[in-house]
Amino acid sequence: NFHTLSEMNHSPSHMKSVLDGEVRIQTDALRLGRAFHSAILTPDEFDNEFHTATACCAKLKSGQRKGQECGKNAIHWDSENWFCGTHKTEGCVTPENVVTQEEHERAVLMRNLVRRSEAGTVLHQAGNPEVTIVFERGGVLCKCRIDWLVAEQSITDLKKCQRTKCCDDGWICQEISKRNYHQQLAFYAAGFLSIFHKWPQTQLLFVEDAQPHDSTLMPLDDQTIEIGITEIDQMLA
Repeated sequence: NFHTLSEMNHSPSHMKSVLDGEVRIQTDALRLGRAFHSAILTPDEFDNEFHTATACCAKLKSGQRKGQECGKNAIHWDSENWFCGTHKTEGCVTPENVVTQEEHERAVLMRNLVRRSEAGTVLHQAGNPEVTIVFERGGVLCKCRIDWLVAEQSITDLKKCQRTKCCDDGWICQEISKRNYHQQLAFYAAGFLSIFHKWPQTQLLFVEDAQPHDSTLMPLDDQTIEIGITEIDQMLA
């Protein structure tokens, strides 16, 4: 997939470490990113896919609230109760797909605002969310998962960003280059080409992760995708 291949932007040994399972990154940002993707792209499946944790139930042992439940946001589970990072026990696990109550409410609000926005109208087209394509490129078997695919027409990838950034075209262009989004969309476009035998329109849907959860749709032009394809082919060679 692209995230594994993109390690070649660092070195072949970085990509090998991922392929060998030596590196497995799990951060709050990635966890929340998955939750926001699910809420926006597959709203009917969100509540089934993600656990919503209740507040930490640990009893406080000191202070003015001694004997009361902690009540902080919790994402750690011991098979019976949820605990925050301070009070998690040795047997606790942190499910990959878990959100706090506050995060759940924020994801639902983000979904509602994005789908009502002008940029979000792309999600009302007759498309399909999270489409997996397996294809061959340069003799290498590849796999991509496209956030939103409209057959014969376009691919859209959802990106979360900080508040006010959707209003800053300069920042968006820098972010595309900095995070190699042009490579990612080019990789997806190559997968699209293998199925539909034509190049798609490619675009990024940026959504702010804080209110007012503004959003903007940024198309990538043919020249940008051509650059991405050249770089992808070099990494696959």
